[in-house]
Amino acid sequence: MSTVNLPADINDILDLIHLVSNWMFGLFLTATVLSFVLIFVMPISIYTRWLTLVVAILAFLNALFVTVASVIATVMFIIFRNTIGGVAELNISAEIGTTLFAFMWVASAFAIFAWLVQMGLCCCCASRRDVKKGKKRGNEKAYHMDAAGTEAGGIRDTNMVAGEANEKPQKKNYQFWKRG
Repeated sequence: MSTVNLPADINDILDLIHLVSNWMFGLFLTATVLSFVLIFVMPISIYTRWLTLVVAILAFLNALFVTVASVIATVMFIIFRNTIGGVAELNISAEIGTTLFAFMWVASAFAIFAWLVQMGLCCCCASRRDVKKGKKRGNEKAYHMDAAGTEAGGIRDTNMVAGEANEKPQKKNYQFWKRG
C-alpha cells in the first residue's frame, strides 16, 4: 500500500471539509425527509388557520435546512476548488459543476417559495368555509363570478361603458357574513 504525501494546507482543509460535509449531508437529509412529510401535510392547511400555522413552521424549517445546506455546499466547494487548484506541486485543477449548483439553489428557491405561500395562507386568505360560516369577511362577488369575470353563468353581450347604467335590477344589499 502506497501513501501520498500531501502538503499541510491540503491536509488541514481535508479535515475541515470532512466535518462540514457531514453537517451539509445531515441538513440535506433532514430537509429531504421534511419535504416528504410536507407533501402529505400541506393539503391539511386549507382547513384551519392553526393547522396552516403548524405547516408554515414546518415549511420554514424545510426552507432553512435546504438553504443553509446550499450555502455550506457552495462555500465548501469554492474553498476546496481554490485550495486544490492553488497547490502547484500537485498539478491538479478543480471545477465546480453548474448542474449541482443549479439543483441546490432551485431547491432552495422552491422551499422558500413554499414557505411564503404557507405564510400567506396563514394570515392573508379567507377560505370559503370561513366566509360562509361568518368567521371572516370576503368579497361576495369572488364567490359568484366565473373565470371570465362575469356574474355566475352570465355572458356579457356588450362592453360596459363608464357611466352607463347596468340593466340588471339591483339586488338587495345582503350582508352575507351576518346570519339572519
